Amino acid sequence: METVSVFAGGVQKLSEKLKEPKWLLEYRLKNAKIAEQKPLKKSVYLNLAQLEKLLKEPTSNEFAMPKKFEQNGVRVFSWNDALRKIPDKLKMVLEKEHAPKDQFEAFINAWFGCGFVILADEKFRGGTVSFESVFSENAAGKIAVIVENIDGEISFFEQVRGKEMLLLNETVFLGKGCAASFLRVHSHSAGCQALVFQQTVVEKDAGLLNSNAWLEGKLLRANTFNSLVGQGASVNQLDFALLGGSQLFDLNNTAMHIATDTQSCTEIKSVLAGCAKNIFDGMIKILPSGQRANALLQAHSILLSDGASSNNIPGLEIEADDVKATHSASVVQILDEQVFYLESRGIKKDIAKQLIVTSFLGSVILRLPKAFQDGLFLAVSQKMEKIGQN
Repeated sequence: METVSVFAGGVQKLSEKLKEPKWLLEYRLKNAKIAEQKPLKKSVYLNLAQLEKLLKEPTSNEFAMPKKFEQNGVRVFSWNDALRKIPDKLKMVLEKEHAPKDQFEAFINAWFGCGFVILADEKFRGGTVSFESVFSENAAGKIAVIVENIDGEISFFEQVRGKEMLLLNETVFLGKGCAASFLRVHSHSAGCQALVFQQTVVEKDAGLLNSNAWLEGKLLRANTFNSLVGQGASVNQLDFALLGGSQLFDLNNTAMHIATDTQSCTEIKSVLAGCAKNIFDGMIKILPSGQRANALLQAHSILLSDGASSNNIPGLEIEADDVKATHSASVVQILDEQVFYLESRGIKKDIAKQLIVTSFLGSVILRLPKAFQDGLFLAVSQKMEKIGQN
């Protein structure tokens, strides 16, 4: 009990220092309680003791506010400004979040001391919103993106950059009838240990394309939780990882079907070289209220070396009786016959492997908005060259 008291007391002092309203303090304390309970138990795939060493009281609140987006009619606020100018919207979004699955996400929700809020509403005038999320190595940050009452579809492009350590939570709220695409490219420093959590809340008849390109960082632990809370809501989750050296990538993904007539498609593709490892634990969960849900979950990996490893674990939890839900997973190596086929047509071996990898990941990239595709194919090419040099 003493540990819980000390932890909660520290969170309360932080909230008081930031002069936050009572409801936000209650939000923090609720998450602090989950963090202390440590719901994520031992795993054969993870060293939890090592991960939990990262959960320390942040010593810095330094971060870079993204550039303002007036040209798009999109506004960005610091948390203090958001609490003064749009408190009701912010409270509504946080109340709609699903409770964290593990102590890592809950810790950041309890301890975040910096971050920003993006609001796209009826003032949105079209275009792509590009920004960077850059925090100091000892900070815990939280980002909220609120999209409601927009005319047309909005696209977000986010560069996520961490240094030695990154603790980050991000919630995207998509209001009724809205359409949005969200791509994040994770370009951390080589030695960065990143804990990155994402949650989306999708309302009635809203459609979200949510995507991540996981490229850099020594340790990447991520959790993506898509909540389809409104009738007719849809989410397409399209992620890919390209890893080498001794990188470790641990991704949890949940598609939660709460309302009727919802649709989700989750596709995760990983390419691993050197001694890189990835663990993917995915779940389609359909509640009794999620009748007529249509859900697909796919996780596929290619290993480029004998030292690389991948564990893809898809799952289903279905409590409704009128649904369609499917999952598949695979881990393969590039066959010598595939490389030989390309070599026989005058293509060098290293280029042949790069073409196979690019084609494999291209099935994800080509489903993203065209404005993102060239940059992602370039990033894949550069990372393949880097892997080849190691």
